[in-house]
Amino acid sequence: MSQNTSSEKSLARIQTDPIIIFPKIPNVKRLPEFFQFAQWLATPSDQREHKTQKEFAEVIRIDQDTLTLWKSHPQLWTIVQSLIRSQIREKTADIIDALCDKAIGKGTAAEAALALRIAGFMNPKEKK
Repeated sequence: MSQNTSSEKSLARIQTDPIIIFPKIPNVKRLPEFFQFAQWLATPSDQREHKTQKEFAEVIRIDQDTLTLWKSHPQLWTIVQSLIRSQIREKTADIIDALCDKAIGKGTAAEAALALRIAGFMNPKEKK
């Protein structure tokens, strides 16, 4: 008996969980895998459990050519962008903190101006 990886367990849960409802996407029959592929693409490459598209395709049991075809599907990139925006939103406070630390330290004038604009002290149209 083979040992299941976390991705296989995740895929199994997605395929059997009646609460998860995927919207219809034209020309895509395997919606759970399509959304998993979007999540994989939205994950920074150094943080991916499965490093290559080929390896990822094997884990979700879908042909690698299908994944390549999905890359030309416009809805895939809309989903990927939405996932990335969510990830960034969750890190916004840390990003601003790091920017402020850099601006206070040996940051450039542009970094200081950006920090001040974020804080509402400088209108983007004002000159530095």
